[in-house]
Amino acid sequence: MKRALTETYNYPSLKNQFNLSPKSTLKKLPPLYEDATHNIYIGDTFVIKQIRTDVVKNSVFWQVMATEFHADLFSQFNKFEQIYQQLTNISPLAIPKLLKKVQNPAKGFFASSAELMLGRNLQTSDLNPTIIKQLAQHLAACHQQGLIMPDLRWDQFLTDGKEITAFIDLD
Repeated sequence: MKRALTETYNYPSLKNQFNLSPKSTLKKLPPLYEDATHNIYIGDTFVIKQIRTDVVKNSVFWQVMATEFHADLFSQFNKFEQIYQQLTNISPLAIPKLLKKVQNPAKGFFASSAELMLGRNLQTSDLNPTIIKQLAQHLAACHQQGLIMPDLRWDQFLTDGKEITAFIDLD
């Protein structure tokens, strides 16, 4: 499923939080799933992911993660620098550079920016021997380091149709 860019937004608060030019524009992607935990905005060279705190509080996935693994999205958010660096060091796939992380827990504001990577969301119809080998190498590297992503999905990878060009959903 391709995500079409929706209208262009002019978000003063996001621009202020991320020190963007007043003339810069952000394009908001529609959520892939009804219970998507982030709003995603695309700039010229970066992506901003803002946690939808109202959705996270009611997310069955995050309720199970808290109950079974004592993990929540907000504690993961505080580990983003470590997670991005660790994946950059171990994965054979391109990992976007984490640019900035902004949070104001009192206002329920949590957002991060990362470099914009090239490609389109991977789909099962894109599978070929090269992509399967890349996925296997990535998963093996993660598991050897004890990194497990319980919500791993196709749309978390980008492709050019021939190979995986990036792993983009690291939270």
